[in-house]
Amino acid sequence: ETFMDAVNQDAQHLGMVSTHFVTPDGIDRTDHYTCAQDLLIIARLALQNPIISKYADFRQDTVVFESGESATWVNSNLLLDRSSKYYHPDAFGLKTGTTSKAGACLLAAFRGENGTVIVGVFGSPTNETRYEDTLYLYKTYG
Repeated sequence: ETFMDAVNQDAQHLGMVSTHFVTPDGIDRTDHYTCAQDLLIIARLALQNPIISKYADFRQDTVVFESGESATWVNSNLLLDRSSKYYHPDAFGLKTGTTSKAGACLLAAFRGENGTVIVGVFGSPTNETRYEDTLYLYKTYG
């Protein structure tokens, strides 16, 4: 059994019935797919993990390694960037992604009036439209 076989078994146990992972990074591959409903399952689980939840909300962070070297990580989610026209104070994550097959995607989490609101936008033609559509959906239905 490979690592990805185990990941797919775990996904099935979580109720992700329309997902099959081939690579851990989400890059387009034959027989690598998921759906919005299954991504919602992943998003809910990710937000329950304190480390993932913490870093999904960071705009940037610097990590210092034991060697003394450091690396700065910058979150590409413009909903978290106060200098971006897409910034929203309720946003606290979650994941951007772009591939040729999937288009520009965004799985966003917001602190709504009635709790956490998760908005998924997939297949956007541009990075800008993924943010515009996400904000429209949150403002309209969140």
